[in-house]
Amino acid sequence: MIQKWKSDESDRFCNDNCAGHCPICTKEMQAHYSKPHLCGILSKSDGPFSACYDKVEPSMYLENCVYDVCTTKGAKQTLCENLKSYADDCLSEDVKVDPQWRMITKCLPNCPKGSHYEACGTPCPATCVSPDINKLCKGSCVEGCQCDEGMVQSGDR
Repeated sequence: MIQKWKSDESDRFCNDNCAGHCPICTKEMQAHYSKPHLCGILSKSDGPFSACYDKVEPSMYLENCVYDVCTTKGAKQTLCENLKSYADDCLSEDVKVDPQWRMITKCLPNCPKGSHYEACGTPCPATCVSPDINKLCKGSCVEGCQCDEGMVQSGDR
C-alpha cells in the first residue's frame, strides 16, 4: 500500500510503525555520536579503520553506529559492538585494521582472570591437552584474550 502522505526525506528516526514510541535522536545528539572518538572513528581519513575503506565502504556502518548508539542513549557496549562489526567485516576481506581503535574508544574486551587482551595473539592457544600447540600453529594472529604467562586455556577459562 502506497502511503502518499509520507515525506521523501530520509530520516531514520522518523517512521510510522513505532506506535508513539519512536526513538529520539536530535541533530545535536547525532553530531555528538559522529565525533572521531565515537562512531566517527569509522570514517576518519587517517584513522585506524582507513586501511579498509577500499574493500568495505564505512558510511553505512557509521550511520548504523550513530543510530544504534543514539537509541541506546550512548551505551558503550553498543558503540564497541558496532565498531567490532566493521573490523570483523574488514577482516573477512583480508584487511586488518589498526587495533588502536580499541584504545581510542576504550573498547577493550573484558578478559577472564588469568588472561589479557592482545591485538595480535596466537590463533592456537595452549591447552591442558596440547600445551605446545602454539609452537606448531601456522595460522595468522587473532585479536582477543590470551592466557597470561604460565597459564593454559581450559574450556572458556
